[in-house]
Amino acid sequence: MNLSNDLLEILKELHTISGYHISLKDVNFKTIGKYPPKNSDYCSLIQSNINALDECIKCDNNALNIVSKTNEIHLYRCHAGLYEAVSPLYYFDTLSGYLVMGQMVTNEDDSITRMVNQGKKYISDEQALLNAAKNIPSITMKKISALANIMNMCASYITLSNRLKMPSHSPAIEAAKYIEEHLTEKIMLNDLCNNCFCSKTTLSIEFKKVFGTTITKYINKKRMERAAKILQDCPNLAVNIVSSKCGIEDANYFSKLFINEYGVPPTKYKGA
Repeated sequence: MNLSNDLLEILKELHTISGYHISLKDVNFKTIGKYPPKNSDYCSLIQSNINALDECIKCDNNALNIVSKTNEIHLYRCHAGLYEAVSPLYYFDTLSGYLVMGQMVTNEDDSITRMVNQGKKYISDEQALLNAAKNIPSITMKKISALANIMNMCASYITLSNRLKMPSHSPAIEAAKYIEEHLTEKIMLNDLCNNCFCSKTTLSIEFKKVFGTTITKYINKKRMERAAKILQDCPNLAVNIVSSKCGIEDANYFSKLFINEYGVPPTKYKGA
């Protein structure tokens, strides 16, 4: 997967703000882009040892596995004592990769000592380890948390703009994209199948596998989310107008779907 220029710019800007290493990984945990191109001197030094490199990979993969299950940002400390933050990325509601900020050091504990002690397991030159560790900017944990939150906001932006595409699109992903683009219109299963070049059976099975729900329920949920947003912005808008803006002509049916989703009729909805 080639990294687009706008995604590369996001990595560069995050590095400029933080001073730390920023990378993008795909769903298989493979790095598809990073800035700066090289790791810190410390990480490069210890990863010259194959056993240390294995431990680093194991640490990263464990963190990415946690994020893939929780769907939330994860801040953790690696085996060598550096802090890393990982946020999930999505492409039309499907996990498409991860944004990672790493090789961060805090000045509030014995991070440097810990890094040297851990590094000595793999590298005999203690002075080289100490020099490399001291070259990494050290900041407070409060600042590390703040930087992680900024990175997470960037991850949300990448997700909302659907910038990190899946390396290969399944019919389900193509169907979700079509639904998003035609939410205000009448969406027929035949239209989806024609757009995705597959049969109704294939699309239905694939869609349930990827999104965990049926196509109809997915469309209704997306329409109700759109309705809730419209009502938040324009609370006095007539129900039939909101309904039509969500691709549903029957206002009574729309109200029934809305109540099922949010527990109150559209006229009573106040939003979050």
